[in-house]
Amino acid sequence: MPLIFSMVCTSWMNAGKMNLEKRMVTLKGSTWSSVRATVAPAFSTAKIRQMIPTLNESSQICVKILKDYAKKGEKVPIRETMVRVMLDMTSKAAFGRDFNVQHDEQSTFIDYAKKYAEFDFRSPRIVAITLFPNLCWVFKKLTGYSILNNETNRYFVEILDHLYENRIDNKENYDYKDFFQLMLSAMKEEDKNREIDREIEFEITGKSEKSSKGIKKQHIFGQAFMFILAGFETGPINLHLTVYMLAMHEEWQERVRNEIESVLNGKEPDYVSLAELPLLEQCIHETQRLFPAVVRLNRMCTKPVELNGILMPKGSVFSIPVYNIHHSEKFYENPEEFRPERWSPEEKAKRDPLTFLPFGHGPRNCIGMRVGQFQMRSVLVHLLRHFRLTIADGSPKTLPLEIDTRGSFRTVSPLYINVETI
Repeated sequence: MPLIFSMVCTSWMNAGKMNLEKRMVTLKGSTWSSVRATVAPAFSTAKIRQMIPTLNESSQICVKILKDYAKKGEKVPIRETMVRVMLDMTSKAAFGRDFNVQHDEQSTFIDYAKKYAEFDFRSPRIVAITLFPNLCWVFKKLTGYSILNNETNRYFVEILDHLYENRIDNKENYDYKDFFQLMLSAMKEEDKNREIDREIEFEITGKSEKSSKGIKKQHIFGQAFMFILAGFETGPINLHLTVYMLAMHEEWQERVRNEIESVLNGKEPDYVSLAELPLLEQCIHETQRLFPAVVRLNRMCTKPVELNGILMPKGSVFSIPVYNIHHSEKFYENPEEFRPERWSPEEKAKRDPLTFLPFGHGPRNCIGMRVGQFQMRSVLVHLLRHFRLTIADGSPKTLPLEIDTRGSFRTVSPLYINVETI
């Protein structure tokens, strides 16, 4: 399996050439390399340190909302609540925008994110796209419309277009620090350098050609939209199920709470303290093992490769069954049980790292995984400092949970918890 991750590249369904589909997971070759190199600085330790106050601000809003639930004695719809706090964090860090998604019960932003992210693998449209990946591109060429969700595309493209035009003009000369600006600045710098190269080439040869390589507007939009999807889908899956596991396993909840108080000592969490919570990390990892947000990884050969004596031609697609690996008794004793102690340094050292793949592996692993981890830690730290969590009546109190396999990872029935102010 290491060879699969190192010698081949990710291939999603390559579902067309719309602005929002130029996400890193769909890009190939030199374009992917260029975009990945440009995006990487947004996830550096220095950038994450700068994000922590914003993450804490969103977590504090969530605490205030949950205090209202506690005061009224109402059960908390945990997935919806965690979607809102994660989208709040993501939109502020990625675009410098506050869409008020935690307070606005009728949020249009939430509605459209839900429309885009929620699909059914059994629907004829999705089956057709899966069997015939080029169908999206052909359909759009012939009709001018996307086979996916045109209304949703238009909504997010309009938001990003407005942001793009304001930043390009930037008459106030404001020094933006968010992800969108990082990409925009990289595009401007590349355009400037290419123009200089063309002028030099013209002086030497008397002719010059425009290059189609480098960061383009559609790449900026694609990566920005990737943030939106992460804030609505993969991040909240990990977060709300970790909250639920802690509510289900109160002894671990108490251990983690004690660890938090010991490390923070009454102070607001910062980068260093959030990084020094090994018990919390063990609970997060065990939840990600039980409920991987991405249940399968696809990889496509970029060149012929021999695996176990079999020559695989260029273009061969491999599927790595993440969920099956995470639940295999070969790697995990009693895999259906929640056992955070599996992730102690001693236990981790006994296992092959490739038996745990919540963020993929190799050069195309999830570039935003560290940001996602700190988002989760900020929320969990704030919740556990303020509330005692228990499972609400009517929600399952033991594992396994019943999973809906029709689309992205989710439980068949919504999960609810009770929160009691400490």
